[in-house]
Amino acid sequence: MTTENMPAGNSTQRNELITGTAAFSSSFVRQLWPAAALLLFLAFGVLLDVGANQYTQLICLYICVNALLALSLNLVNGFTGQFSIGHAGFMAIGAYVSAYLSAAPIIFGHHFILFTGDFQFLSYLFFAAAGGLIAALAGYIVGLPSLRLRGDYLAIVTLGFGEIIRVILLNTEA
Repeated sequence: MTTENMPAGNSTQRNELITGTAAFSSSFVRQLWPAAALLLFLAFGVLLDVGANQYTQLICLYICVNALLALSLNLVNGFTGQFSIGHAGFMAIGAYVSAYLSAAPIIFGHHFILFTGDFQFLSYLFFAAAGGLIAALAGYIVGLPSLRLRGDYLAIVTLGFGEIIRVILLNTEA
C-alpha cells in the first residue's frame, strides 16, 4: 500500500499501516502473546526433556540463561540508556544461593527438604525463587548508594560490585 492510497488520519495511524504494527495494537493480542510464548516455551521444554540427550539439554540450558542475561542488559542499557555492567555479579549471587540451598540437604541432613517423593521438583522452584530474591536484595543494596550516578560512574560502581562478588566467590570454600 502506498502512502497516496492511505486513508486520511493522524500520523500514528499512517505509521501503523506502513510498519504493520496495527495488528498488534489490539489489547487482546498484546495480552495474549505472553501466554502463547509461555506455552511455546513449555512445549519446547517438554520436547527437549523427552527427545534430547543430556548434552543437548545442557547446551539449551546455557542458551536460555545467557538469553535471560542479554534481556536484562537490554532492559538496562537499551531502554533506560544506563551503562551498567554488574549483571554477572547479581547472577552469581542468585546462582550461588540457589545451588547452596539445593545442596544443603546433602551437607546438613534434612534441613531444606520441602517436598518429598514425586513433588521434590517443587523444591527447586523454591530454591530458584530464593536465589532471585537474594540477588534482588543485593541489587537494592548496591542501588541505594549509586542511585544518582550516571554514565561512566555507574559503570565503575557496577563493575566494582561484579569484581567484589567474583573475588568473594573464588575465595569461598565450597
